[in-house]
Amino acid sequence: MTAQLTFREADTDDLGTLVALYDGAARWMVDHGIDQWKPGEKDEAHFRRRMKEGEVWLAESDGAAAGGYELWWADEPAWGAQPPVAGYVHRLMVR
Repeated sequence: MTAQLTFREADTDDLGTLVALYDGAARWMVDHGIDQWKPGEKDEAHFRRRMKEGEVWLAESDGAAAGGYELWWADEPAWGAQPPVAGYVHRLMVR
């Protein structure tokens, strides 16, 4: 049987999980010579700010976190002003 993933908006109870997901993904990148994320770079305060915008989501399998991501509805620094027809996935993290 294939495990089912469910997705939900993250809340403040998930802050530690989100930091652990980020740091785990960052460590994997560092270990594989990818110079993008660094462990400790995103803390609970970062995720709390993004949560206020409704932008942080968790993927769960059998009640345990399997991953997380930020879904932004605008990203002008990267893409400039755009019509509101797309979302932008940031910080895709998996276990």
